[in-house]
Amino acid sequence: MRIRPASSTSPAHAKSRAARARALSKTGSGLPAPPKWLATFKRPALADDADAVALALRLAERNIQEETGGPFGAVVYSLARLEIVGVGVNVVESSGLSVMHAEIAALIDAQTREGGYDALANGFGLACSCQPCTMCLGAIHWARLQRLSYSATKADAEKIGFDEGPGDRAIVAGLRRRGVRVICGLHRERGRQVFEDYRRREGKIY
Repeated sequence: MRIRPASSTSPAHAKSRAARARALSKTGSGLPAPPKWLATFKRPALADDADAVALALRLAERNIQEETGGPFGAVVYSLARLEIVGVGVNVVESSGLSVMHAEIAALIDAQTREGGYDALANGFGLACSCQPCTMCLGAIHWARLQRLSYSATKADAEKIGFDEGPGDRAIVAGLRRRGVRVICGLHRERGRQVFEDYRRREGKIY
């Protein structure tokens, strides 16, 4: 269900999505800049949800290798076109902002490119290197995405010391009631290896 604007006469909603996207890209948001390598990261064509999760895992692996953040990556993509519209990695430590999870960063990238908070309400999915935390599940709800797929689980992240929150069953149940398809455990062994690599490198747990 699309979120209705408070006022149909609002200047922001009078513009086309394309115009809103241009305005967003030019407006200083005060948000931290993504890692420099992310600007040249290849966004290949996708074949399916598993491809999208594999790309999220590559983002997480690169973030570890470049030492630019935690072992998490995420991708927002069009379900119809199988086209990537947003990417993100976890930059909590480098930004000093607890909300800068990979999923949040990918949603910000996608909504900025596509034209605003309601731009992803029809036909978009989110692929993650790990099961989203409680905060990120809430963001998925508000973005009105229609699909969620991920690799590693909450338990895998917590095994190396991350605190993923009290639980997410109620939120996931709510997403499913709204028709969101949730696909778990794609490339899970590779997802576990991402965490193991981060642990071996003595990455910071925050």
